[in-house]
Amino acid sequence: QRYSAFGRTSINNYLSIDGSFLKHKPGFGFQAGYMTYGIQQQFTSSLAYSYGIKIDDYNSIRFGISVGVMDNRLDLSAIQVLQQDDPFILALQPNATTFDMNAGISYSWKGIRVGFAVPQLVGNKVAYSNQNNRGYYQLARHMMLSAEYDYPLSKRGEIMLKPNALLRFV
Repeated sequence: QRYSAFGRTSINNYLSIDGSFLKHKPGFGFQAGYMTYGIQQQFTSSLAYSYGIKIDDYNSIRFGISVGVMDNRLDLSAIQVLQQDDPFILALQPNATTFDMNAGISYSWKGIRVGFAVPQLVGNKVAYSNQNNRGYYQLARHMMLSAEYDYPLSKRGEIMLKPNALLRFV
């Protein structure tokens, strides 16, 4: 029901490649995503870096940041309007690109992890028109709190149950 008013199917594709190096201290990653919903299409790509600090055998903390771009496009031909020569529609640019940044921190104690992240940290404007003050939208800064627990289902820990919870505030 989320995009039912748009009359098209939503598509969400996401690719993430990441890993840690040097005894799990620094980590690097690349993310790319492609989403469509209604007349909007969005391609995102970013590079990520994280650094972990082991406090003792049971406690550790990890910081992370990612920077990237968001390419937002409108399929103007799919807009159904009564007047095809509407000045508002004619003034819209079919694409708008903006900078994106995310940051987070995670604390681990034994099998428990608690994290706090802020996606869309900058909260940039995605402007499809320089002439019209209604041809844009603002990226909303999110605040996310997460918790996860590793519950071993086998004696040697090869099989784990990882229940998690996420609280998001926008």
